[in-house]
Amino acid sequence: MSLGINSFQFGEFTLDSSERILFRNGRPVALTPKAFSLLVTLLESRGHLVEKEHLMEAVWAGSFVEQGNLTFTINQLRKALGDNSQNPRFIETVPRRGYRFIAGASTNLEQDGIANRTVPPAAIHGTNRQASRKRRSGVFALCLALLITLAWYAVGSLGKADHLDPIMSAPFKSEAFSRSGNVRHAVISPDGKFVVYSRESGTKQNLWVRNLATAENIQVTPLSDDHYLGLAFSRDGSYVYFVRKAAADDAQTAIYRVGAFGGIPSKIVEKTEGWISLSPDDRQISFVRCLYSDADFCSLFAADIDGTNERKIVSRPRPNRISANQFSPDGRSIVFASGQSNNGVGDFQLFQTDLFAGDERVITSRGFFNIKSIVWLPAGDELLFVAMEALDRNAKIWQLSPKTRSAKPLTNDTDNYGAISLDNKTSRMVATQVTNSFRLSRTIGGQTTELVAARAFGFFPNGDIVYQADDSNIWSINGQGGSQSQLTSDPASDIFPRVSPDGKFIYFSSNRSGSNHLWRMNSDGTDQIQLTQNEGGQPSFVSPDGKWVYYVSAFRFNLWRVASEGGEEMLVNERKIVEPALSPNGELVAYFFKDKKWQIGILDIRNNRQIKVLDYAEGKSRPVKLTWSVDGRSINYVSFVNARNSLWHQSFDESKPNFLADLGEKEITDFSLSPDGVGFASIGGKWVYDAVLIGGLR
Repeated sequence: MSLGINSFQFGEFTLDSSERILFRNGRPVALTPKAFSLLVTLLESRGHLVEKEHLMEAVWAGSFVEQGNLTFTINQLRKALGDNSQNPRFIETVPRRGYRFIAGASTNLEQDGIANRTVPPAAIHGTNRQASRKRRSGVFALCLALLITLAWYAVGSLGKADHLDPIMSAPFKSEAFSRSGNVRHAVISPDGKFVVYSRESGTKQNLWVRNLATAENIQVTPLSDDHYLGLAFSRDGSYVYFVRKAAADDAQTAIYRVGAFGGIPSKIVEKTEGWISLSPDDRQISFVRCLYSDADFCSLFAADIDGTNERKIVSRPRPNRISANQFSPDGRSIVFASGQSNNGVGDFQLFQTDLFAGDERVITSRGFFNIKSIVWLPAGDELLFVAMEALDRNAKIWQLSPKTRSAKPLTNDTDNYGAISLDNKTSRMVATQVTNSFRLSRTIGGQTTELVAARAFGFFPNGDIVYQADDSNIWSINGQGGSQSQLTSDPASDIFPRVSPDGKFIYFSSNRSGSNHLWRMNSDGTDQIQLTQNEGGQPSFVSPDGKWVYYVSAFRFNLWRVASEGGEEMLVNERKIVEPALSPNGELVAYFFKDKKWQIGILDIRNNRQIKVLDYAEGKSRPVKLTWSVDGRSINYVSFVNARNSLWHQSFDESKPNFLADLGEKEITDFSLSPDGVGFASIGGKWVYDAVLIGGLR
């Protein structure tokens, strides 16, 4: 930064370079260090094009990173500024070259009457009002310290000796608790001496407890096919409460209790979801039960610790879920997360319900895409939670003061957190983290070539591929893995690309308008327009004549269509379906549906009549993707069971499917035959679950 310049003002924003804080109307805006540096670099050259190479060198000097990092950080910066790449107010994209800061901006050296301008508290030190400063130095210093501390850390009770230091305000110590990739759940004991965790071994799971002082691991439950969904220590550390679902397809999920070092588990409550919490006196347990009905989609319950005296605390109508929940340290209230993310809206918030008065209030000032975990700080004035801001963005740890509804992130974008737990002294935390290794591959003649990291894809008629990248932007790549081209660069999530039969258009789902709707763009990424306005969702296929785009509703999961130019949105079929695929002649739709077990239905969309039901090869496995053969007389699909993927072929002339190939152990999330019928492409990988121990929190 130029000598003497320590602040910029543009619009409602003030950037303080010495404190490395961005303010919006006097309130701090959360920015990663890279995003802050990127903004400074753009502001220094405001009004001028800044080449991508210069930005990469200025922000990532000495590091080997791809240009995708720059694009991602630009998107995050635009989101923080409330900017839009299509209608930019601050940052303009110069295609294939770089970016330009286009808004008017002034520095502290360029402003006249500097004493009269409005400056956030942290930036006041940049003024030169020496006389005033001398007269009020004592009061000013105290106010400045308090204002900065409040703005950054939202500390609700500065007068208490054990809360003078904000949690995780300084670099904290993090060490791996596991590196095996198979620890999905972990919680620390109240005294901070033990961690109980679930461990996967192939297709089986069980619980273990580790003594942190000796690193000794003790088995708590035996290996089984059951799946563990949630964990909690009793407040005295004597028992472990866990949520487990039996392997049977129709099995119920239930809450169990077992001794912290093993024993015979006893069932406490049935028909629950995975989130549980114990009251401070260990006399009550809270949990979530979802009926998935219109009026009572999900509800928060409390019961006595033995499962008796169940009572419904709050409920939510469709499509709103209830997830993480925690008793307050005084036991008088429960904080819980509720919302929905089906249509891409950041709708999840935290609520607090008073167990005695029955009052409920929202305690967050903004929405999130998902909230996964909650933990109170011991004094009861603040809490931590894990939340995602958008689809395919890493989940961060946040700190919240319920009184002020002020939340700030404590971690950056490099780690993706699952759940957190604290010991009683707030000296140690255990946190689970999630990564993945999903990549797009092309297989021809038995030879498989990995192309790129991806989450969903579609074929062009010539065999080239359009795909959704990890940052929820859309790219294209040729069939051999070269000539990559980014097609969207919006801060919103652009997902599930589908190509028109003539290859001229790409249809995709985006929440850039506030919720997921269908959009269309040219195959080179130009002329992006919104097609649906009411019933949004994700595109499934395009009619052979290119006139209609069919899509699955984000809320109701049934099949709709809209003209490729936009217009009235029309319901095609009311049945809840999964992965619909259109036959080559455009007359039939194959899809998965569940009626006690998974099956395959064939729908004639000319008259909306189901003409055939086929047995799914392995009814307990998760449906992945259906594709039609080129001649339209059969379908192919992937099943995943017993930790392996299988490719199956089902002819309409035969009653049973035929096994084609073993596709290995990687989880397959997308699959499609090549347009010429020779070979296929798929996205496969693995979710990797581990835990970390975090110390030095204060």
